[in-house]
Amino acid sequence: MGSGATERVDLAIRGDHLFFDRLDEAAAEVRFDPIAGADTDPAYGNADGEVTQGELLRVPLSAIERADGAYFAEGPIDLATWITMRMARVAHLGGTEVCSSSDLE
Repeated sequence: MGSGATERVDLAIRGDHLFFDRLDEAAAEVRFDPIAGADTDPAYGNADGEVTQGELLRVPLSAIERADGAYFAEGPIDLATWITMRMARVAHLGGTEVCSSSDLE
């Protein structure tokens, strides 16, 4: 692209993807119960109605019921790390394709 040229790019932010229970988006389901449980379960939170990062850090993925294979991770990670991993998948160019760092080059 030359100096002074412009290009239009549509960018969609899909906040619902933060709540996906799998990294494979084709098979993913939106689930909020484990996130809410980080606050309401006395083992992790204080039931004050606010889910904090500290509460999410205390929830190991292994503690989340996953009979359907959801939330599977290779290593022992917590729910806060899972959500951070999902952050990379919320922006979509053209409204459909997931952005990657190579899209910025």
